Amino acid sequence: MGLKDKIEEIMEFRRLENRYARRKNRHTLTYGAQYVDGEYVYGPGSPAVSPSPSATTVRKQSTGGKSSKWGGNFYRYTRGRWLYNEDQRMADRSVKFDMTELVRAAAATQGCDISSCIKVEKLPEGDYNKVFLITLHGGHQVIAKVPNKNAGVPFYTTASEVATMKFGRDIAKLPVPKVYAWNPHVPGNAVGAEYIIMEKAKGVLLSSMWPSMKKDQRINLIKNLVALEKSLLAHSFQHIGSIYHKSDFDGVQNDRFFDTPYAGYFVGPTTARIFTHDGRGKVSTDKGPWSSALEYILASSKREKECIKQGLSFPRPEGIFSGPGGYIPTANGKLDVLDDFEKVAVYLLPKDLSVMSRFYGIVTSTTRMSLSSETIRQKSSPSLIGKPRISHPFSNKSVLQSS
Repeated sequence: MGLKDKIEEIMEFRRLENRYARRKNRHTLTYGAQYVDGEYVYGPGSPAVSPSPSATTVRKQSTGGKSSKWGGNFYRYTRGRWLYNEDQRMADRSVKFDMTELVRAAAATQGCDISSCIKVEKLPEGDYNKVFLITLHGGHQVIAKVPNKNAGVPFYTTASEVATMKFGRDIAKLPVPKVYAWNPHVPGNAVGAEYIIMEKAKGVLLSSMWPSMKKDQRINLIKNLVALEKSLLAHSFQHIGSIYHKSDFDGVQNDRFFDTPYAGYFVGPTTARIFTHDGRGKVSTDKGPWSSALEYILASSKREKECIKQGLSFPRPEGIFSGPGGYIPTANGKLDVLDDFEKVAVYLLPKDLSVMSRFYGIVTSTTRMSLSSETIRQKSSPSLIGKPRISHPFSNKSVLQSS
């Protein structure tokens, strides 16, 4: 297929996507499944709308409520297309698992069996997870997440995400959705993939309300965000890395881990994607945890040097230099710069720790934040969809890091 044909195909895909989005008042094409008269029915369209006659029907089996198959769009990446290296990018964002077992696990968290599930909808996806909204009898809804292949280091990424969410909710008292169940292991897992099942965050997207909010309402919202930041700053750790539940490592051959002042949690290797993306994950490098900011930045430099020595190329940093007649960096040139960086690294860090931020990156994007009516009227804290990303590499005292 030529480039012109591919562009036309993608444009047609976008036209169809927008048509469905307008019909369902959504920005992204979604795929739903309903349990109707003993059958799972799935296909494009809002679950609130009766399935069209063209939708594929999945019949419930007599054994355990398993369905014979689900629509392929539940497992594939359906948000967009690529002009370059599409097959690999799509493969990185696809995942194989047993959808029926995932629904069964979600229902079990609410004390139900799979027959209580009346609706399953694949929500508009991001880059790293498949997310499903599962509706049970009575209208109760839960969220189920399955990480894509590109989400990060297997086991560690899911384990740290759950620990970070639970820490934010239970210790820092942030309005983070409650985690009902999770499994970071694949062997012996009926779903066949790592997963997290959590409550659905209350509220609506901030972007849908911001234009109509009054000045005092916006001020109250900003005050709430400051309160969230303060609650994060109230907690500190002695090492830089990612946080984990100790219980997730029972019987697991683990790396270096350090205890924290908080019972049941410890700090271990980072799950930051900068240590795994663009082939870095295949190179054996120091992933922490580290005892100081200097250790962290030197480990980052040594990571890049080792990747360069092994011949890896990084498309993102090199993309702006590869045009005709442009500067093309060499491996030796990069290594020389990193050597120089390591010589001056100690001088880049402030001596007075009080002038340094200790956390950064709390989720404030309008696509990731939701507001309840109480947030606007009563100045209560806003709800967050997903987890807060709490990380800062330049503090000797505290970094809580999760992908």
